[in-house]
Amino acid sequence: IMRLVGFVFLGALLFVMGCAQAPTLISESDVSIIDRSMQFEKTNRPIKITNETVVLDTRAYFDFQISHIPNSASINAKEFSLRGSYGSDLQTKGVSIARRLALLGVNPFSHVVVIGYGDKGHGDEGIVAFTLMALGVE
Repeated sequence: IMRLVGFVFLGALLFVMGCAQAPTLISESDVSIIDRSMQFEKTNRPIKITNETVVLDTRAYFDFQISHIPNSASINAKEFSLRGSYGSDLQTKGVSIARRLALLGVNPFSHVVVIGYGDKGHGDEGIVAFTLMALGVE
């Protein structure tokens, strides 16, 4: 019985260890974006929303309708994702996103704040923020 318990314990231990997620690898090309975003965050804390600030809200439209920051715009983060776009697709999608942002009043010199469910682990605002950075908006 002791051997059986030992084998079961060892099997359970190996199973749990096999389910562990590998750490995220950061390549050199990602470092500059990460450094830029961290530097920007350090220099612009706390976030101040003025009349010139463009607020993009990535929360669900229902939540946006219930309560939102005045003059903010509700956006779907999937529309602003460049993931999976390559070559001419990437250029076409980039132009489309830039036009949509222009209609919202966003240009490379705009002060933009993106809000969402980041504290709940969704991260849609991160997708939008990185797309903005890729388009030259800080």
